[in-house]
Amino acid sequence: MAGLSEVFRNKTRNSVNTAIDYLKGLLTLPYNRNMSKIVENTYCQASAHSFSDFFNRGAWLSDKLCKKLRKFILSRINLDSVVFTLDESGDGKSGIHSVGAARQYCGNSGKVDLCQVGVYLGIQIARFRLLIDYRLYLPQSIIDKVENQKKFGIPQEKFIFKRKTDLALEMIDSLLAEGIIIKKIVMDGFYGADAEFLSNLSQRNIIFLADIAHDTQVYIKKPTTYLPPRKGFRGRKPSIVRVLTESISVSSLVSDQSDWLKVTVRPTERGHKIVKLKSFRVWRRENNLPVSDPLWLIISYDVHEKKVKYSFSNMPESSSQKNLAKFQSSRYWIERAFEDAKSLYGLNEFRGRNWNCWHKHVVLVMVCAAFIGIKTEELVENGVAIRITGLLTLFRCANPLKQITVEEGIKLVNRQNHDSRQSRASRINNSKG
Repeated sequence: MAGLSEVFRNKTRNSVNTAIDYLKGLLTLPYNRNMSKIVENTYCQASAHSFSDFFNRGAWLSDKLCKKLRKFILSRINLDSVVFTLDESGDGKSGIHSVGAARQYCGNSGKVDLCQVGVYLGIQIARFRLLIDYRLYLPQSIIDKVENQKKFGIPQEKFIFKRKTDLALEMIDSLLAEGIIIKKIVMDGFYGADAEFLSNLSQRNIIFLADIAHDTQVYIKKPTTYLPPRKGFRGRKPSIVRVLTESISVSSLVSDQSDWLKVTVRPTERGHKIVKLKSFRVWRRENNLPVSDPLWLIISYDVHEKKVKYSFSNMPESSSQKNLAKFQSSRYWIERAFEDAKSLYGLNEFRGRNWNCWHKHVVLVMVCAAFIGIKTEELVENGVAIRITGLLTLFRCANPLKQITVEEGIKLVNRQNHDSRQSRASRINNSKG
């Protein structure tokens, strides 16, 4: 990939070859894509020690590679047609010895659990979906323990609590500073619930679509506000603005079953996704007061899943119902990007514990996804009917896993047992100290 050798040049010894070995390992192994398994099962030149050195002490910067990768990806597509996607992804952990691991809400399990959470910015255009930036979320419980900075190797400037919406805005501002125009972005209900975050997007002239909860309060008529006059001559002047217009929950607008528009939003493996749609111009609330500018409230009913979804969008007032429906459905692709990154490239299979290791693994997973995704699109554009899973299968056929003899297998098992005993002894010694 363009720029890969530049990132690793003059950093660590043979770092370019080590990076390529690791990338091939992520693409070739179907599961258990950790350093030891890559060495055991692929024809790579790197050893487990060189992989460990590459991640722990390698001088190359993950953010530099991420920026080059992002520039490479975005240079190959029409930015006018791109929809940016914002979401988080959590991976369950068995202990608290991985950076960022704490009891917090995990989307994968749908509950509060011990997990590690990253906030990701992605893109989607037609069938093309990729992650292009990321941030590791550090819960307050991690920041409260000063020793965690040294334990996990967290840079001083990063060892500060930031909300997930703060991390999201940080990524967006980074892209804008790079001269990347973000026209549209979609996100789930967690980000849609943060009224201040939506206002920040509007201030940056970004058209957003954010899912919201069924009990979100809105005004269906332009709200009237007033500042009560002071009674008498004593005491402070009133400073709390009152709202005369009554707000309602968005779910109350579903009771009227008339005037639903049926829209086909995208193809699926079983036909086409069809939704029934209603939309309203409403005023949302921020700090219990109405926001001055109205926006779209989009309510869709999934015909097959029999579920109702509510979303806010600041798309132009002239937008058609069909465009509103398609914009709302585009959030589906961020889930597919996560599914691909985990099942195909091992995003959630890394066992490294410190700050640098996690960030370097994630960006190399993004390199794998970009390589396969872009090559797939090139073949499709040339008339070859193939999916990313099909191209990945061909890649694995061209780079088969290592076949070992029984004797080699015995040596491998003995070495694994030896390494396991050493690892256990090391943990026991560390626990004593």
